[in-house]
Amino acid sequence: MSATPAIPTIEMGGFRITLAREDIYWWDGGAMFGVVPKTLWSQKSPPDDLNRLPLGFNCYIVETGEHTILLDTGGGDKLDARRRERMKLPPTPVPLPDTIAAAGIDPERIDIVVNSHLHWDHCGWNTILTQGVPRSTIRGAASGSTPTAAIRATAWPTSTRITIRWWMPGACACWMRTLKSRPVSGCAWRPGTRPT
Repeated sequence: MSATPAIPTIEMGGFRITLAREDIYWWDGGAMFGVVPKTLWSQKSPPDDLNRLPLGFNCYIVETGEHTILLDTGGGDKLDARRRERMKLPPTPVPLPDTIAAAGIDPERIDIVVNSHLHWDHCGWNTILTQGVPRSTIRGAASGSTPTAAIRATAWPTSTRITIRWWMPGACACWMRTLKSRPVSGCAWRPGTRPT
C-alpha cells in the first residue's frame, strides 16, 4: 500500500493544510474497534490474515500566513525491528523532515508543533535519536499538547531517570521527572508551561 495521500493539500478559511503521511502501518482491528463486532467493521475495513488494518501516520502542516504549524509527528524512529516488521513498516523509517520536504514544504519553516495527544503514533518524531541521544526533530518550533506538553520536544527513555507512561513505548511523554529541571538537548521550556 502506498504512503502517498490521495488529496495532499486543501485551502480552508485562509489556511493551507497539507497532509504529510509518514507511512502506512498495520494495527490490530480489534484494538481499533473495541466492542464493535468484526462482522460490522470488516465490511468497511477488511483486515489482513492477521486481523490488522492499514492506518496512516498522518501529519498535517497548517500554513496560516503568519505561522507554519505541524499537527502530530507520526511514529518516529524508536521502534525496534520486530515491531516494524509486525506493522509492515520498512526496516528504516524516512525522517519526518524528509517527508515534509517531499510534500513541498521546507521543514525549517515550521515554527509550532502541536500533538493531538501523546501516544507513540502521534509524537514519535518529536525527537530523533542521534547517536542514541534524543534531539528535537523540528528545530526552533514551540510545541503544545494535552494535558501539559511544555517542552519543544519530548524524550525517548534512554535513561532510567525518565518516567514514561507504559502505553507510550519508546516514543514520547510529557510526564518526565528529568525534564522538570533539565530539558532534552536542544529544547527549552515555554514560558508559563513548566510542570510543577
